[in-house]
Amino acid sequence: MASSGRRAAVSPPRLFNTVRFGSRATQHRNLPGALFPERLPPEEMKRLRDKVCDAVMAAPSVPGRKAEVLRLGDPGFEPAVARMAGRGEITRDFAAHAAGAALIHTGDGTSIIINDEDHLVVSCQGEGTLTEQARRAGAMARALEKRLPFATHPAYGYLSANPDNLGTGLRLYCTFSFFGLFLNKELDAVLRGIERLGLNVYPLYLLSEKEDNPLEAPGCCYVVASTQTMGRESDIIEGMEHVCEELEIAETNARLRLVDSRMPMLVDFLTRSVAVGSTAVQMTESEGLDIAHAILLGIDFGLLELSGDDQEMALNAPTLMTHAALSQIVPPEAETKSAVKDAPVQPMLIPEVGEGDGGGDGESADGAAEFAGLRNSRAFLMRQLAIKLLPQCLEKLGYKAVVKEIRSRR
Repeated sequence: MASSGRRAAVSPPRLFNTVRFGSRATQHRNLPGALFPERLPPEEMKRLRDKVCDAVMAAPSVPGRKAEVLRLGDPGFEPAVARMAGRGEITRDFAAHAAGAALIHTGDGTSIIINDEDHLVVSCQGEGTLTEQARRAGAMARALEKRLPFATHPAYGYLSANPDNLGTGLRLYCTFSFFGLFLNKELDAVLRGIERLGLNVYPLYLLSEKEDNPLEAPGCCYVVASTQTMGRESDIIEGMEHVCEELEIAETNARLRLVDSRMPMLVDFLTRSVAVGSTAVQMTESEGLDIAHAILLGIDFGLLELSGDDQEMALNAPTLMTHAALSQIVPPEAETKSAVKDAPVQPMLIPEVGEGDGGGDGESADGAAEFAGLRNSRAFLMRQLAIKLLPQCLEKLGYKAVVKEIRSRR
């Protein structure tokens, strides 16, 4: 893997908040004497699901008052499945036999996935290290093993429907933003290096529109995943932690090079992203995620500033954009087409959420018309963010008069 050389861990404030922003560990288990989920008859699958659910909820390590069990038909089941599938946390098998599957969220970043490709998957994720997430997942699996027998083989370890999970059953995942490497044109070499090490690397957001180019990641967000499951858990964790540390150093150094010698290019990239976000009427999910993560990068570099609710909105934008709850933010299709047809072909400022909903004055009516002109929720969300950042970007390029006009219109 290409190396940019180690550098002292002295960094400008906030510069590296989004380099490595998530770790996940999973433990895969199956019950003895039962077919794997793919081959289980529907009624047997439901009985196994209920048995596992009861054991999980009775485990002392599960905080019962916070734990939430989701089955097909429950209000939060489909959004949770869509969110987890979009991030690769469940497989297509789960959706195929959703009637006999279940999700249990304990409220601390731990999920129990029942009847995916295996009978039971313990998934622990958060901002902590891989070691911490692996420790939590292992502790949960051991607590469940006291109540449920797990299928094992004296030579191979824990058995799994997927040979990739055979042995310890432990899989490790770390999420990175590689914007620095991308802007320095070093990303392809690093991705090839990760694969040569025998690890998997794939986009964080798994979108159907990117299936023809699986390594083109929206927002330059990638997941690096372990592949070794045989051997000692401590060796697997140590090896993966070492690789992730080297990747973090490579991305950190790439960002420092942007600051040291390529600042005009960085500002141009951010300005273009904000300009598109502030004027686009419609965009694909991939385009929206690119802009959302570019905004987060600009905030991390201290080149863009947001405060209060706007900052919170920016931090949550990638998650919100992939969440089904935002899909119906726009008015009915007929109104939308009419508004777009009559709208002037020029950038327009977008009202705050809620403007134009109940007032009787002309300004509120204008706000409602502008709101109706937005073709989808991704464009709406990006414009809400980007329009607040556009004056900053224009100021950085010296367009003071335009900034003054924009502020007067607001």
